[in-house]
Amino acid sequence: MCELYALPEGWQWKKLKDLCQLENGDRGKNYPSKSAFVDSGIAVISAKDLNGWSINLDKLNYINEERYNLVSGGKIKKMIFYSA
Repeated sequence: MCELYALPEGWQWKKLKDLCQLENGDRGKNYPSKSAFVDSGIAVISAKDLNGWSINLDKLNYINEERYNLVSGGKIKKMIFYSA
């Protein structure tokens, strides 16, 4: 795995696929358009947010929980956080 920089002691590099399960995105009628975006809420991660091996968190778009529940796919299914 390509290491971008040294990590603090006790941390280790992980691939995104080892931390969560991703599904193919839902591009149907319920896919959030610009008009559905809100200032805060549930992050919508799209190709524009990917930067090599990382996700650029600076310019994410967000949707509210109601819109999230309408989308049938493209959701992160589990998230694992590691601590030292």
